[in-house]
Amino acid sequence: MSSRATRNRGFTLVELLVVIAIIGVMVGLLLPAVQAAREAARRMSCSNNMKQIALGAHNFHSTYNRLPSGTNDRLWVEGFRRDGTTTRIDAVDVYSFRVTLLPYVEQGPLYEQITAYCSQAAATSPYVWVTDNGSMNIPLPWSNHTMYDGKPNPFTAHVPSYVCPSDANASLSQQPTRLGFANYVGNRGDAWVGHGWGESRGLFGPGHVGDTTFASILDGTSNTLLISETLVGQEGVDSRLKTGVATTVTVRNTPPAACLAVRGPNETIIGATSNLKARRWSDSRNYFGVFHTILPPNSPSCGDENEALISATSNHPGGVNVAMADGSVRFVSDSIDAGDPTKFLGEGMPGFVPDHPHQYTGPSTYGVWGAAGTRSGSESVQLP
Repeated sequence: MSSRATRNRGFTLVELLVVIAIIGVMVGLLLPAVQAAREAARRMSCSNNMKQIALGAHNFHSTYNRLPSGTNDRLWVEGFRRDGTTTRIDAVDVYSFRVTLLPYVEQGPLYEQITAYCSQAAATSPYVWVTDNGSMNIPLPWSNHTMYDGKPNPFTAHVPSYVCPSDANASLSQQPTRLGFANYVGNRGDAWVGHGWGESRGLFGPGHVGDTTFASILDGTSNTLLISETLVGQEGVDSRLKTGVATTVTVRNTPPAACLAVRGPNETIIGATSNLKARRWSDSRNYFGVFHTILPPNSPSCGDENEALISATSNHPGGVNVAMADGSVRFVSDSIDAGDPTKFLGEGMPGFVPDHPHQYTGPSTYGVWGAAGTRSGSESVQLP
């Protein structure tokens, strides 16, 4: 037998390159599927978080016969008075609905820390809310300074059920020196209003103007949004469309189209921006606590932290998750009908107030999306 017949035959260089090329093609074909499967799992986890919050809101309603307020909730502003007075302690007027719902989303110990500090401050005479060295007697939604006893501000806690796994930036709130982030925000309706303004066509208005109950949702709980999601602002100068907020557009006396106009190339924002959106789960003000059903999902957000139009945004392809007032969770497409953004709310309709469009009480100007944000706009429009 010849030596050629007994020699083991190896791969040639060409054959090896062909095999590598085939493997590369297979990886290229499989990678999108793997990524899609991972995003599907993250989206499901996000939906489960929203379901938990919605159920928490229902349990809260069962206890108090109302939904938590967007700001100035009675549990805080009436529950903690300065010693010997009828005046509320500081900061609690801007505690968000997420603070109020902590016991209903398996965060009872964290809630008890917050109420213990508030009780201590309310009972202290003379009343002092910030000590001489800058530490806090009351947990402040806007400050990460330590408390008077040297412990961290409870609002620096990372609450997993308040962040969406699809937003990798939200995980940064696990760092102990940061205020905790939150992707899930309350429905403020289809009117541009400041966080403390009395008008509210949505479900999370200020508590000092009255309660929102399920009975007051005249358009039907299955037709009315409870919460949606918005992406957290990113570090540094954030000019990304979905995460930054355009500060060059004011909300008063300006149609929503002005906010749409800040959309720049490659999903960026033209002009000056803020990176604060969704970076405080404890804070009820517009940057942090609410969204508006004015511009369709994944549109720009505009304004300042007190008076801003905040759009629902997410990293889920094609839309956002929402929870309805009946507790169900749905997915809403970016292409949902959002009406005419060149018009003020109610423009051309009976009851329109030119100088105060936010006082309009009729059907939404902003299509199916706007109608889903109103609790009593005389609409019974279902989301597609």
